[in-house]
Amino acid sequence: VLKKDNKDPHALCALGLGSYQAGALPVAVELLERAVKAGAGDGARTVLGLARYSLNDLAGARSAFQAILANEAQDIDATYNLALVAQKQDRYGEARRLYLTVLRANPKHRQARYNLALLAHSIGAQEEAQHHLALLEQVAPGDQMVVTLREALARPPERKGQVLTLGSKAATPSR
Repeated sequence: VLKKDNKDPHALCALGLGSYQAGALPVAVELLERAVKAGAGDGARTVLGLARYSLNDLAGARSAFQAILANEAQDIDATYNLALVAQKQDRYGEARRLYLTVLRANPKHRQARYNLALLAHSIGAQEEAQHHLALLEQVAPGDQMVVTLREALARPPERKGQVLTLGSKAATPSR
């Protein structure tokens, strides 16, 4: 397809996704940027944001997820991913607001609850962190994530910006 039209957004997006899944992140970013410029939609922007985040290009990841939210303000995956970027950038207030937005839309979003607890813990808000641990235990009793969070909250905070994972589906693009 690209031999006929080297700007085909679907072909560029497919190649970008394949590169992302293969771990060829710089190649994925280049292909996905081209796909977005050629008219690919928010699916390409999602994977582009994930790839940029994985490369620690937080400004680029932020831009990709904000572009999705400009098209679809209620996109929970983009909101969650933007919260992760904000948390990693030590933007406590923004990250907290975005995680709470995700949890209002989906109170059972385990990763958002987990990361919100870590965020609170990172600034010494232990009561809030324990509150989110208790809510996570209600949503996912016996889940390893609960055990891991309980252990993390028992230790002094390691650093600000600590997060569980990118992408609400364990870094697997949902689009």
